[in-house]
Amino acid sequence: MENYVSRRTMKNLAALVFVPEQNVIQEFTHIKEKASE
Repeated sequence: MENYVSRRTMKNLAALVFVPEQNVIQEFTHIKEKASE
């Protein structure tokens, strides 16, 4: 289970590369909230 969580976290962080710089914090917060669901 831990590997699954780690992989998902890394994929989510990698996705931030495609987010405009001014929106990174907002998107990070959004991803973090969705990940806990």
